[in-house]
Amino acid sequence: MPLENFILLVVFAGVLVGTPGPANMLLMTAGANSGFRACVPLLAGVTLGKLFVHLSLALGLWQVIEKFPQVLLAMKFVGAAYIFWLAYKILRLKIKKTDAPVAGFIAGLIVHPINPKAWAMVVSAYGQFIVIDEAHSWWAQTIIIALVFFFWQCIAHVFWCWSGAQTAQLIAGTKWEKYLLTV
Repeated sequence: MPLENFILLVVFAGVLVGTPGPANMLLMTAGANSGFRACVPLLAGVTLGKLFVHLSLALGLWQVIEKFPQVLLAMKFVGAAYIFWLAYKILRLKIKKTDAPVAGFIAGLIVHPINPKAWAMVVSAYGQFIVIDEAHSWWAQTIIIALVFFFWQCIAHVFWCWSGAQTAQLIAGTKWEKYLLTV
C-alpha cells in the first residue's frame, strides 16, 4: 500500500470508527448502565467482531454477493432491523445503575457483523485504499486495513464505553439524570 493511501486510511478509519454508530452507542449505554469494568467483555467482543467483517471480505464474500444479490439484500434488512431495535431500546429506557449482567463477549462479537455502518466503513476502505497491481499484495493490504481499524477501535470503543460510565456517574441523582436515555 502506498504511503499516501496508508495516511488517508488512518484518517478515514479514525473518523469513521470514532463517530457515533450502533457499536459506539451500545458501548456508551452499557458503560452508563453497568460501569466500565463490567463492560470489558462486551468491549472486547465488539472490538474483535469487526475482524469477522474483514475476514469475510478477504475470503470472498463479495464474490458471493455478486453471484447472489439476495445475500446483500438480507444483510441490509438484518442491519436495518438491528438499528431500529437499538433506537427502540434507547427511546424506551432511562439510565439506571444495575447489577444485572451486561451483555458479554459473545454478544459483542455479533455487533459489527450485523451493523450496517461497519459494513459500509470496511467496504469503502477496501474500495478506496487497496491498490490492485502486481507490486502490492492484496493480502498484505487487507491485513493493514484490518489492523488500522482494530487500532482505532481499541481507542474509540474504550472511549465511548468509559465516557458513558463517567457521564452516568457525573449526573446520577441529579435533575439532569432524566435527560440521559440509555439502553
